[in-house]
Amino acid sequence: MTLEVLNAVRKAEKEAEAIRQQGAADAKETIRKAEAELKDDTEKKLHALRHRAMKTVNQAEEEANSEYEKDKQEKSRQRERLKSEAMNRMDEAVAYIVGKVL
Repeated sequence: MTLEVLNAVRKAEKEAEAIRQQGAADAKETIRKAEAELKDDTEKKLHALRHRAMKTVNQAEEEANSEYEKDKQEKSRQRERLKSEAMNRMDEAVAYIVGKVL
């Protein structure tokens, strides 16, 4: 009877070890899957973040270009206005210079 009990204990220990090993393997697989999902989720979020950042940069660039063009056009109008004013005063300037020289 003692031998039967000892054999039953050994069998139970082997079964317990097999269960422990299967549990460890299942835990490793669960961790592997969780890490893979986390990596995939992180990559998706990083991609979305990069996309938003590029969109923001592109919008800022478009706004800057628009402001630049507006400023450029305003400066051009100012130059033309000053040129026109100078040309309108040319006769007066020539008369003044001639008057001073003669």
